[in-house]
Amino acid sequence: IVTDHQIPDWYEKSAFPNITFIDHQTIFPIKSHLPTFNSHSIESNLHRIPGLSENFIYLNDDVFLGDSCTYEDFFDEYNRSKIFLDPCNSRSGKPTPHEIGYRSAWKNTNALLDKWFVREKRKKTAHAPFVINQRIIKQLWGLLETELLRTSAQPFRSIQDYSLVASIYPYFSLYLAHSVESDVKTKTVYLEDNMEDNLAALVDLNKSKYKFFCLEDSSSDKAMDQIVENFLIKFFETNDSAESTASENWP
Repeated sequence: IVTDHQIPDWYEKSAFPNITFIDHQTIFPIKSHLPTFNSHSIESNLHRIPGLSENFIYLNDDVFLGDSCTYEDFFDEYNRSKIFLDPCNSRSGKPTPHEIGYRSAWKNTNALLDKWFVREKRKKTAHAPFVINQRIIKQLWGLLETELLRTSAQPFRSIQDYSLVASIYPYFSLYLAHSVESDVKTKTVYLEDNMEDNLAALVDLNKSKYKFFCLEDSSSDKAMDQIVENFLIKFFETNDSAESTASENWP
């Protein structure tokens, strides 16, 4: 678990020997790039975790495994890694100030991939696990050192960012036949200020049994955040349906 000096109070290494916390200081070779609050910056340096395997699986902190997983969920019969794509297209064109940094990074990535491979529309990557090969990541760093160092140095997302893990790597690997697209369906639930919509989305999530899903908190209401948190605790703790949980615990 990669954090910035953040370890929960309940954590004890002896009680959880399979969990290791990695501080930003460990993976950023240029310490002046810290502190950072930019996921693009952090992801650019993830492969520097000591002792990391040649192939590793990376999940954002809001991505969950909805079912037990096997090797075949992440690799095909030829040991090619699988990438998970969203139905929606990513953005292309010139990055502009005031747009979200995620969109700017996709624009920069698409311009790069258009130049390297073929000009085309590309799907966004899904909010799902990323299967990463260290050799390919290091190859990309060799090709894009200037761009990735600039991204690593940005404390917040910027219009100059490149998203190494979530956009460059998946398509680079796909174009070079190191990866294949997965047919596994994933789901992203946006938890916002409308509690009825939140409940309906979670009930659907529970019924559908997605292999991978993402819970993205988009609420602007602090009181609503607490209600959502309380419901999610029940959602994860119960073995019953989310619908029955809601009837008992929803305010």
